[in-house]
Amino acid sequence: MKTRLQVIESNITLLKAAATRTGRISTQDCADIIGLHKRSAQRYLVDLEALGYLESDGCVPRGYKATDKTKQLFGVQG
Repeated sequence: MKTRLQVIESNITLLKAAATRTGRISTQDCADIIGLHKRSAQRYLVDLEALGYLESDGCVPRGYKATDKTKQLFGVQG
């Protein structure tokens, strides 16, 4: 089980990856990036969407893109 600081670091890593990516980020991408099982990665993505940092693309399987809030946080334009 990850500590609180590890969870925060994982969220930052995930958001940075989403902000700098031109396309969508999938659950499997998330799992690979932060080294978690796919189900755990889903929970991270859903939580970050609820907080307004990611938005779902509505496709199946679900993919996510960084919101303007996330892009601003990392200084990414566009």
